[in-house]
Amino acid sequence: MTALPPESAMRFMRYAIHGVAELPSACEADAPPMRAGELHVTYVSHDGSPWKLDTALLKGRYAANAEMPRFSGRTACPVMIHPFRPDYASSAWVLALIEAVRTPAVAVADPAEGVELSLVQDQGIRTRHVAVAAAAGTVHPEVVPPLRPERAKLTYRSDDGSPWELESVDFRGLYAAIGPEPGPGQRQGRAPVHALCASAVATAPLWVRDFITEHSTPPPLADPPPH
Repeated sequence: MTALPPESAMRFMRYAIHGVAELPSACEADAPPMRAGELHVTYVSHDGSPWKLDTALLKGRYAANAEMPRFSGRTACPVMIHPFRPDYASSAWVLALIEAVRTPAVAVADPAEGVELSLVQDQGIRTRHVAVAAAAGTVHPEVVPPLRPERAKLTYRSDDGSPWELESVDFRGLYAAIGPEPGPGQRQGRAPVHALCASAVATAPLWVRDFITEHSTPPPLADPPPH
């Protein structure tokens, strides 16, 4: 069996920004500044590593300006912040904001002077790949030819900070031999099982149900290093 792909995870958090937080327009030089209303941040994890801030995006509308009425109420161009570039923040409040969310935070107290954050959305998705015992059996015996998996892709979800929940299992491997033993070109296949669908789990073979139970909770991600 080929080597299993590494584990990966992504977490998306959306904050509402309260207070006067303005940035120069990102795409129109003669436009009023953008008043940031939302901060979108994504974090990544590889092979169970701690969450690492990947991207940050500021969104909002043009600030009111009596001399530029055509921009009134319009959505401004989003501003992408690259947290790992030395020049990623041109404004002190942006620098403070990014530092405050460098690790996932449900509550952010006074990240910058005159600026506050409140969490609106928190979603995570995590993918693991595990080997399946050779003697496990087939996934859907009624399907001809049935699949005899060698590995499985496990997808977990988390909403609003909830514990990881196994959402789906995608079994992958070779179709079982029927008749003469197949040659090197034996076909690969996949057999998904929706772990959150009670009827799909209830009708699966016993070994599949046991497999889902065994892998229902992934190991915790590593803790971030102390500051």
